[in-house]
Amino acid sequence: ATEQESFIPAEAVPADVVEATLRVEFRILVITASDLEDLAAAVLDAGLEPGYEPVAGEAGIEFLTPPEPDEAGAASWEMAVSRTVRAVPDPDSLVFAVLGKTPEAAARRVEASFPQAGPPEIVITPAWWPWLPLLPVQIEIEIAQGESG
Repeated sequence: ATEQESFIPAEAVPADVVEATLRVEFRILVITASDLEDLAAAVLDAGLEPGYEPVAGEAGIEFLTPPEPDEAGAASWEMAVSRTVRAVPDPDSLVFAVLGKTPEAAARRVEASFPQAGPPEIVITPAWWPWLPLLPVQIEIEIAQGESG
């Protein structure tokens, strides 16, 4: 909206120089990148399956349509949001999966369940014993958080 305007010369008179001064008001619809990322994370978190967690990093946001303003002063558009998730090992289920197995068989079982984690490190005490214990209380599972991304 134009709030104020002035012209020199003030009348429509021929002149070598014409000067115009306008004071106008603009309204621009904006959304901050952090608000958009927070919204995307909230939507993705709502659909996150149990046993999974997001990999650290921002969500990928792709605008499918340009913003379309409406009469109320709001805008809407379509976008696609994606992120990488990983399975979170459940220590209790891992214990029961490896009970009484050889270290090699236990390692194969863990790798099959969580291939993205890499090979597990299995330590048996005493070192010469050929099998993992038969009692769950004798097995300790440690899950190391590696580099993400």
